[in-house]
Amino acid sequence: MPLEQCHSITSLMPGFNKTWFFAGGWTIDLFIGSETREHQDIEIALFREDQLYLKEYLKAWDFKKVTKGKFYTWENELLELPIYEIHALNKPNGDKLEVLLNGTKENDWKFRRSLTISHPLKSVWSYSDTVIGDNRQTR
Repeated sequence: MPLEQCHSITSLMPGFNKTWFFAGGWTIDLFIGSETREHQDIEIALFREDQLYLKEYLKAWDFKKVTKGKFYTWENELLELPIYEIHALNKPNGDKLEVLLNGTKENDWKFRRSLTISHPLKSVWSYSDTVIGDNRQTR
């Protein structure tokens, strides 16, 4: 999966007016500006409270929630812990996206495995100068 696949996500998301950012293996490669290893998928992260906005934004996509390693249709329910992973498929073109839900409380990000672990929200992501298509800053 080449770096250009990340461009397809940035091209997909400009109208999504909530915070989102790349997650997983691509974060390092985007930050340094080159692919260090082969990637099997693309993951983005967003805040749990924005999940239904994403579903509405990508309304033509098919969504599955992951519960105990199994895929189930995600209707319109608000997903709470322990569910943190969503897979989306754009059936017409075959694009796939893995979405990781991140918890927040006030101005802190909360680690899903232990809510006692937190970090200031403003430091959860960083920007890169990597050029992906016409977008000069990736999240």
